[in-house]
Amino acid sequence: MFALISAILGRFGVNRSAQAGVEFAIIAPVMLFSLMMSFDLVDLMQANKRVENVSASISDVISRDSIVSDEEMTDIFASIDALLFPTLGTALSVRVTSITVDNRGQATVVWSEGRGGFAPRVVGAAITIPAGLLVPNCGLVLAETQISYRAPLGILSPTAWSLRQDEYRRPRVADPVLRMSED
Repeated sequence: MFALISAILGRFGVNRSAQAGVEFAIIAPVMLFSLMMSFDLVDLMQANKRVENVSASISDVISRDSIVSDEEMTDIFASIDALLFPTLGTALSVRVTSITVDNRGQATVVWSEGRGGFAPRVVGAAITIPAGLLVPNCGLVLAETQISYRAPLGILSPTAWSLRQDEYRRPRVADPVLRMSED
């Protein structure tokens, strides 16, 4: 077996027709482009995962509370930079909404707060939520996040990608989660 491999490698070294050089010249740019595109793709997937993580974390923290104060909301919004790291330098839009579903299955906004481009929803306004979450006499917490993301190399796409995540959670302590404003 070793002799066969040695013979094949020996013939490869003797061949001087430049066929390997031509193949390399054709394949190398394609491989380099694929490598750089994979960097952008991996970075895009990581940024999308961070946006999902922000949405899930915010909805989870709010759903564990009965009444959310201004100080708590300030702390929650301040924690976003740590959750997005290292995807900093891009503006993240966030909106948190507490929802109640009445006995007829109609969902309405209890309170809402938005930052970075998302306006709060109107209190008392009807809101459309997925049918599977319409449980009468129950509350929901909705955290919406959106970011305009540009890949570092720009090989995958020269334009920005809009990454968005909506995360629904059931309140764990109080149904619905209420808001206490300190002004």
